[in-house]
Amino acid sequence: MKTYLKGKKTYVTAFLAIVAAAGSYLLDEIPLQDMIEACFAALTAMTIRAAIGKGDSGGIETGGASGHESDPMSGVQDER
Repeated sequence: MKTYLKGKKTYVTAFLAIVAAAGSYLLDEIPLQDMIEACFAALTAMTIRAAIGKGDSGGIETGGASGHESDPMSGVQDER
């Protein structure tokens, strides 16, 4: 079961959040604006998960992934 859900848990959770928000709206528990905000948050989570899943760093050096450790403070001078 874990291998089947690998990489899909975020999508399942976000889908269930959308269903829960829609259900709450239909039962008059939350206003329309809150339902839209909940759905937008779930869709944002799906989008971020999809971007992370591609594995493309977009040209940003991550340090540990390539085996090359870079110091983020290398260009900063000490003001003492």
